[in-house]
Amino acid sequence: MAIFKSIRDPFYKELLTNDNTIYCCSITGSDNNPGTREAPVQTIQRALKIENKNFVCVNDGIYDAGSGYPHANHKVLFADKNFCTIIGTYVAHESCVYNFHIDKIYGTTPDNDTTPGFNNCCIYEFEHYKKGIVMSSRYNYIENFIARGISYTYLENFTIKNFKNYLLRAYEDGILLNHIFINEIDLYKYTNQSIEIYPKFKYCLFRKSLKWSWNGNIIPITYSEDKENWINDLKSSLQDYAEKNLQEDDSKYLTNIANKSFLENNLIHDDIEDTPIFNKYDKENNPVDLSLYLDKNNPALHMSSHNSFVGAFPPSVRINMKEIINVDNDGCDDYNEPGNLLIYNDSDGSYEGDKSSNQIWNSTRSNIITPELCCFDFSGIQGFLETGLNTRLYFGKKQIYDANNIPVETIEVIPYDDENTLSVFPRFSCSLSENTQIWYHKSGNKSGMPVLFNDLADIGILSNVDLKIYGNYAVTTADYNSNDLELSGNYIAKKISIRYFRLELNLHFAN
Repeated sequence: MAIFKSIRDPFYKELLTNDNTIYCCSITGSDNNPGTREAPVQTIQRALKIENKNFVCVNDGIYDAGSGYPHANHKVLFADKNFCTIIGTYVAHESCVYNFHIDKIYGTTPDNDTTPGFNNCCIYEFEHYKKGIVMSSRYNYIENFIARGISYTYLENFTIKNFKNYLLRAYEDGILLNHIFINEIDLYKYTNQSIEIYPKFKYCLFRKSLKWSWNGNIIPITYSEDKENWINDLKSSLQDYAEKNLQEDDSKYLTNIANKSFLENNLIHDDIEDTPIFNKYDKENNPVDLSLYLDKNNPALHMSSHNSFVGAFPPSVRINMKEIINVDNDGCDDYNEPGNLLIYNDSDGSYEGDKSSNQIWNSTRSNIITPELCCFDFSGIQGFLETGLNTRLYFGKKQIYDANNIPVETIEVIPYDDENTLSVFPRFSCSLSENTQIWYHKSGNKSGMPVLFNDLADIGILSNVDLKIYGNYAVTTADYNSNDLELSGNYIAKKISIRYFRLELNLHFAN
């Protein structure tokens, strides 16, 4: 059983081979290895130093940024199946990065060179200084965005918690486009820039509770009862603050922002008293599930420049997870003791693994979900689950974990025929970060039926899951064996068409 699951890259959909791809695994790799699928390197630093390769396939795990990465020669750097985590500061150059959780990114390039592109990433500090050509970056969550000089047209659909204005230069197309701003925007000119260099917002959604500040000092915003006029109220409040509290260039600068920063189709929305923007908030009304709430009155669903959603995460159904249950080795619920391997943090709605627990399997299940959509698109949970593979903790089905087998992390789906009736349609696993489809037989007496794990032995494929527990589960594109079915050419992956379902989050400790 191979460690790596991907057989095509996420951008160009090219078939991955040892000739065009470097493979990297923090758990079983070695930097003395050649970087093939069978003998991966251990660090991303080493992977990016190997020349004449187009792709770097990084196995799910945790990686140390070290002293930063070298010039990447336009490599596509992507997580093998779900999310990888980079601890420390990632000094980026030319690589495209897909599906990473990163502590900090600092990108700087020489003139006429190419700034890296990031897609489907969760970045806790993003400091980007653009001099050359910007690769497209979309669908990223940014905790702290330190904006220096970026051609913002290429940065679309971000969900940004905190934004600081460090702009060093202005571009005609330097627009913040299709973003959602959550917590704070600090407009102070931190680099003492010209009064003509300021951020520009277009098709952006601002929470009404968002704090506007100047060098950390909160700017009071007075909103009228007419919510259609809130953008104008914001402009007036910024200009009033500039006139009464700032001097000379600072006052002129903030006045410029009030008059020129807010281009067309921006919106302020009260997601506390009115329709929620996001699916889940904590007790202090801070969003903790940043997928968009499915409601026709949620403006985030349709206000973008493409008449689609704004922000990093697409609309999803609202999920309420239930109690945490201890599960025995055979996959049966054990109610003799409460689950304590999986911990729910009530303050922010997050889940964590407790390595001190003596339990090896915990599970929690959602309410029965009834999407407003006829066919729900299983495109990941749009959340912040981070891998624990390096500490032998993993989400998903119970799997083999050894030097040759690293689990693929998933969330399990239990189909229902209606709001009360369990379906005969097989259970299956969904990717944490990507669109998921089910594999179907194309011929034979099972033509048109889902491929089950119990079917694999008859077609010469070895499974890495316990068939006593998962034999009747359908195989999906989120599973290890998806690669085998795709390469055979005898099976077809199709969109999942179920109306009602329950989600199940399983956490395992590989002892």
